Amino acid sequence: EIINDPPHSWIIPWLPHLDYKRMLENLLPDVKRKIKSSINAASKKYGTNQSMYLFKWALDFMMNWRGIFEQKILQSITSECLTPRLGRYLSSVSVPTNNNISQDALDIVISFYNEGILTEREVLSLLEGEILSNFASSLHEGLTSGDLHPSQAAERYASLKR
Repeated sequence: EIINDPPHSWIIPWLPHLDYKRMLENLLPDVKRKIKSSINAASKKYGTNQSMYLFKWALDFMMNWRGIFEQKILQSITSECLTPRLGRYLSSVSVPTNNNISQDALDIVISFYNEGILTEREVLSLLEGEILSNFASSLHEGLTSGDLHPSQAAERYASLKR
């Protein structure tokens, strides 16, 4: 476990016993801060060499709060705490000229989106800005160096689109 005492383990079980609406108004801003600090602590504990583990943990961690927080709030937490790290990770994923883009990296982006924790705009930004730019750079490098024939580049591009 990345965080020894995750906030969902000690808050969510008590919610049915509280005067839900009145207490939540005061409690939820503190919970949001605790969620953000938990994600930040986890990212410090597991640096860039274990980014996929962090992102998978963060997805599970954030899903505990669905139904408690509105989707927009979860998306804002993700946008603030995880999207920049996800972008840095995606930009560091090397895209070899044989078109082996890390499937795990794509899967985690799509998982965050499918769970409603990442906005469509951020998904498109991550895919276009990080993954596709690396892919285009690797194709360009292969073409200019002569290691890649234009027909191979076209085939790899078509493969990526599938």
